[in-house]
Amino acid sequence: AILAQTADRAMAADGAPLVALVPDVSEVDARRQALVDQVKSNQRSSVSFKGNWRGYCDKYGRGFYDPTRHTTEYLEAFFTAAVRGDLSACGGGFGLTAGDDARGRDRSCSW
Repeated sequence: AILAQTADRAMAADGAPLVALVPDVSEVDARRQALVDQVKSNQRSSVSFKGNWRGYCDKYGRGFYDPTRHTTEYLEAFFTAAVRGDLSACGGGFGLTAGDDARGRDRSCSW
């Protein structure tokens, strides 16, 4: 049984820390921020990526285009759909173009 929980660790009845019960928040935050940054960067560099993102947000994200308003799971689902080629189902023909890679970047551009 957990008797006490502090901001940085949980304690068992015998006083031993229960590290496995406390997720590494900094890792989760870092992963989410990396996904947010990737969406923002790719929107600036690829018109087709921006269209894919907006179409996905219209269909699944209540029209919120700001990636900071979405969960890590939502952002991961978007990139998974992009890799699978499922974004053309978002309406308006928002699929990746033939010259784009899985992140929506135009392969003909210099990065």
